[in-house]
Amino acid sequence: MARRTLFWFGMFLAVLVLVLGLRQWKAGRPRVHLSPTPTPLPRLFPAHFVEEVNAVEVYRDGRLLAKLEKDPQDHWQVLQGPEPARDPNAVVQALLQTRVSAVLPPDVDEKAVGLAQPRMQIRVISTRGFYNLDLGHETPVGKGVYVRRSPRGEIFAVPAEVMQNVLSLFVSPTTPTNPPTALTPTPGEE
Repeated sequence: MARRTLFWFGMFLAVLVLVLGLRQWKAGRPRVHLSPTPTPLPRLFPAHFVEEVNAVEVYRDGRLLAKLEKDPQDHWQVLQGPEPARDPNAVVQALLQTRVSAVLPPDVDEKAVGLAQPRMQIRVISTRGFYNLDLGHETPVGKGVYVRRSPRGEIFAVPAEVMQNVLSLFVSPTTPTNPPTALTPTPGEE
């Protein structure tokens, strides 16, 4: 009987050492922390606003270049400005569904990003209000454009392709008598 008790006591100690050793080994291993799922960047316009948009205006140097308005069948038509070479429906829908690439801090130097005196503006009008988009310089890598969304004055980087598509509807190509329409600064400006 003493042998059997000694055997079970030895087995108990072996299991205890094994459990404590395993616990110590797990505690010494680096833990893998899973980061939370990244949240997508916000849209340029709130969803409730997009549903009520009925007009888009494009300005250069404070002068109205073009105005688009939604007809009763939800198609975008040019009311003022040159006839667009492309379908304005797809371009306006892309603008309204744009996600920002980056949100800039409120203390960003507006002159450095081209928003101290923006040359191009887009006004998006709904039945309840409007947003002004002041277009600044291209981002350093050239894939985005700095945009100040007013009335609250938030500054974002948005995909350059979306803004170029909107502007290409109404701004004619560069000619000797027509200044460049690119969103980059003119030499000598800063």
